[in-house]
Amino acid sequence: RVSQDYKPQFGMSMYKNPKGEFAISAARNEYEAVQIVMRPLYQKSFSVYSITFSGFTHVNDPAIGIDSSNFAAYTVEYVPQLSYIVADRLVPFYPRGVSEMVNMPFWLNFYVPAGSEPGDYRGVVTFSVDDRIDPNGWYGRKDILFNVSLHVYNFSLPAVPTLKSNFGFTADDYYNETMEIF
Repeated sequence: RVSQDYKPQFGMSMYKNPKGEFAISAARNEYEAVQIVMRPLYQKSFSVYSITFSGFTHVNDPAIGIDSSNFAAYTVEYVPQLSYIVADRLVPFYPRGVSEMVNMPFWLNFYVPAGSEPGDYRGVVTFSVDDRIDPNGWYGRKDILFNVSLHVYNFSLPAVPTLKSNFGFTADDYYNETMEIF
């Protein structure tokens, strides 16, 4: 979780360094997620209008790919908890403003279908944001690109969990089923 006011010491401005990239690895039939946090550095606020994904293309065979429909973007919403606010809820992405000195996390979810070919893939995530051309105002939009590398392992996760578990078990359930009270 990233608090609203946390500011890393190493920071990076995608406006100044548009070569953002990240790498993920997944088995077939697995979801993998990445969190990207945006924060205004040189202006009071900006808006994020859209988050799109190109889909993945296999590095060795461009005819093989993973469709962009296997991607979902979420906004991380902050909720009050006692005397502070925490990042907690994931809601489907919607256009929104990012305020001065406040972090705005986005959760990007990628799914690797069960029939995917193993190997390395490449894709691009695009954030469409305000483009500040003049210090007196906002003019248009700018795309911030993140190059995504995906390595798909040569095995699949089962479609149905195979580990036995018991959620919601209570002692009352156990005693009612295993003993008779006279």
